[in-house]
Amino acid sequence: MNMRVALLVVACLALGCNGRLLLADTPAISISVPKNGNDVWDYMMLVQQWPVELCQHAGSHNCILPSVGWTIHGLWPDYNSSKGHSGPYPQFCSSEKFDLSQVADLQADLNEFWPNCFTDTPHADLWKHEFEKHGTCAMESALLNSENDYFSAALKLRREFDFGVVLSKGRVTPSSSAAYSVKQVMDAVVAYMGVEPYLECSWNRATHTQAIWQIGICIDKTSLRPFSCSAEVIAKSNCRSTESVVYEPMPGSHVTL
Repeated sequence: MNMRVALLVVACLALGCNGRLLLADTPAISISVPKNGNDVWDYMMLVQQWPVELCQHAGSHNCILPSVGWTIHGLWPDYNSSKGHSGPYPQFCSSEKFDLSQVADLQADLNEFWPNCFTDTPHADLWKHEFEKHGTCAMESALLNSENDYFSAALKLRREFDFGVVLSKGRVTPSSSAAYSVKQVMDAVVAYMGVEPYLECSWNRATHTQAIWQIGICIDKTSLRPFSCSAEVIAKSNCRSTESVVYEPMPGSHVTL
């Protein structure tokens, strides 16, 4: 497959297993910069990605596929546009820097569920980027008032909602031959979680096929529980609802449909 990968959010470019490659003509979702002080945001989006798509388009990077399957891209605070916010998402809300020692107790889980897939970049680059850009804003929440809280919350949600399991329960499994409708993918998430997700696809211009790339779930800031993303957010998906979508298997895996 020779595809260029679209990011869920253009502003969330970073190193590692975080979807840094961009499909230039893919509209970016505006999950919304606050004004310098980054006034308090309304909700968060937890984004998981299928790393097969990243590693197929890693360019000059040395990319390794994690054995866990779906990995965390990030946990991103955002504004509810219905409340009058129209700018980009909040970012770099303070000058606080990532401190690896603050998440020493989480290292094993971070390596497993939130890895940097680019082995030619510093191991902690993805965590550093995500915390300084998004975690410093998330810390405006009383529930996430430390670096450790931020990473712990994302890891807890990833352990509870593994999209490999979520999709397979809806009979959407990785395959080199099968294809699904966008509705099938969305319905699989709704059936398992009871909430409407945001879906991002990568696009192969040569073969005119799209692949599952990232899935985002909206997270309530007061309970840290999932809720249905708004119709406005869902509508900004770059997935083409009139065309089928593939779910690329891990190299060497044996998939039975």
